[in-house]
Amino acid sequence: MLNYLIYHNKSATCIDDITVYIKVENKIIEDILFSGIGCAISTSSTDIMCHQLIGKSIDIANQIIDNYLTMIQGEKQYDEEILDELIAFYRIHEQTNRIKCATIGIIAIKNCLKEL
Repeated sequence: MLNYLIYHNKSATCIDDITVYIKVENKIIEDILFSGIGCAISTSSTDIMCHQLIGKSIDIANQIIDNYLTMIQGEKQYDEEILDELIAFYRIHEQTNRIKCATIGIIAIKNCLKEL
């Protein structure tokens, strides 16, 4: 895909295998897409994050991602308002085997944005 940054992330222990494609212009995320296979948690968390980041600046996107990762790790210092629909995953930390599911696509997005 022309003009898209691409990052691939896959789990060594399960089926989760996600590639993200991000188009950024003037430090604003114009579009985010992802492809791959995975469980409901990995695909839904990635999908919701993609929709939430479109139109956001890279700085705001990184704040949202960091806030989400803080919540997923079970830390108490996260802002529900920033997370919007991502708050649906607030209890994932109680199922430690699912933390990787809830972060595999988000880590791919974060690493893709680091390339900027």
